[in-house]
Order: sequence, then C-alpha cells, then structure tokens
Amino acid sequence: LKKMNIQVIRASETWQQAGAYYVRIQGMARQHGITLRREFDDKDTPETKYIVLTDDEDSGTHDSGEVFSFSGGTNISLAPHDNLESFIKAAGEPLNYEESNSCAYLGLDKVWTYSGYTIYSYPVDGVDYLLQLVFTDDSVKTSEGISIGATEAEVKAAYGDGFETVGNAICYTRGDTVLQFGLKDGRVTSIVYNAA
Repeated sequence: LKKMNIQVIRASETWQQAGAYYVRIQGMARQHGITLRREFDDKDTPETKYIVLTDDEDSGTHDSGEVFSFSGGTNISLAPHDNLESFIKAAGEPLNYEESNSCAYLGLDKVWTYSGYTIYSYPVDGVDYLLQLVFTDDSVKTSEGISIGATEAEVKAAYGDGFETVGNAICYTRGDTVLQFGLKDGRVTSIVYNAA
C-alpha cells in the first residue's frame, strides 16, 4: 500500500468547515448510526469541531489494491472519491437520475440508478465524485466476486479477517474507502462502497 501523507487542517474557511461537517454527518451519523445530537454535542469546541484531515494525493487516483473498486460491467474501475465522468459515460443511460442542491458543497448532489446498483455523488468545483455506491440486488458483484445473498463465510474468505463490526455489518477499510456488508442470518443483505 502507498504511504499516505496525512495533514491536519483546522478549517477556517466556510467551504472547509462545511466539508468537515459533511464528513461528520456522512461518516459518523449516517454510516455508523450515531445520532446527530450525540455527534454534535457539548464536547464540540471551536478548536475541535472543524478539523479536516487531508492527503496530498489528488482525489480519483489510486493504484490497484489501494482501495476497494467496482466496475459494474464497464472496463473502468470506480472507487469512492473518483471522478465519475468516465464511468457514467461507460455505464450508459441510467434507469433513473436525480439531483438536488448540495447541503455541504457548492453544486448539486446527484444520484444515478442502474440495474443492480445506485451511485451517489458529491460536487467539487463542478466535478462529480463518488461518495457512495449501493448494490440494489444480487445481479452485480464486487471485484472479489461477492454479491447480495453470499454467505458471511464467503465474504471473509474473499476479504480476510481485517474487518470492523458495526451493528449488523462488517466493514473493511482500504485506503480512503470502506466496503460494508450488511448481514442477516449469516447472509449478505446489503453491499455499500463508502468514501472514508
């Protein structure tokens, strides 16, 4: 794996502060089930509530094995934080498309629904990046061959023991991506690629 050069920025500009809150809402409140009241509690201070961690690498670039990726029947590998332009062109006409003003960024949050998966984006300087990819049925597989309906044992055989249990899900982290497998009665009920 490539070594990351993480830097801590105490966000002072409005766009940085919005980004910090967005990560807290998506990563903590939404992904990990922490209530907004608990995430934004009285422990927040001006010194802690707007902390942003960055890597000096450009978003959307990754080496094989550095992140979890998905191809969806295209010849393009897609991972969270990747520029979506090439993938969307290769994937063709979606079954459904929605857009709305972003709460955290300047621009539009967009949602593309294809057969078997849905893509959620976030905008930066007019470019759409992958925030989340959600499998909607068992017609698609991860790059390692796992689909909805697979057994927990099959997931662990494909991805190993380096996971974190969050509620009824097991989560694998690689680079700036989290691959989450929802489980019920030992079977995969959901698969979600998340930007970390």
